[in-house]
Amino acid sequence: YDVKPPFTYERQNFLLGNRIMDPIHEEMFNLVTMIFTKIIEGDLSGVEQGVSRLIDHTKNKHFAVEERLMVKYGYDKYDKPGFDHHVRRHREFLEALNDIASELKARQLGDFILDFMSFIEDYLGYMALDDKKLALYLARVCGLNCNV
Repeated sequence: YDVKPPFTYERQNFLLGNRIMDPIHEEMFNLVTMIFTKIIEGDLSGVEQGVSRLIDHTKNKHFAVEERLMVKYGYDKYDKPGFDHHVRRHREFLEALNDIASELKARQLGDFILDFMSFIEDYLGYMALDDKKLALYLARVCGLNCNV
């Protein structure tokens, strides 16, 4: 089969023009693509390693950096409901990702694949809305000089 993993071509649509957030999003796309590649190859150990790396990246890099940026540049005061929503989504995504990882550990592979695909669809929707809103705000307040 000549199957391409998802996001091979679409990842450019999710870059936001922010020099801090874009590389983090690119790393997330690379991890997700690697997980789908390992699924296609039937490499269960590689899938498990990829999911573990995605959880670590999501918790300790992607969401941690965004939350620090929001506080540092006053997004939490500028749009408190938007900030609260964004942080709540982070917690929900981490919980969902951990639940999906549990399915993988329990060898419920069919459930894992379907839930992982659904999770990624939701994750991309979040990036297209919540992260885009944050990137636009950051462009206004710190432009290219944003740092963590």
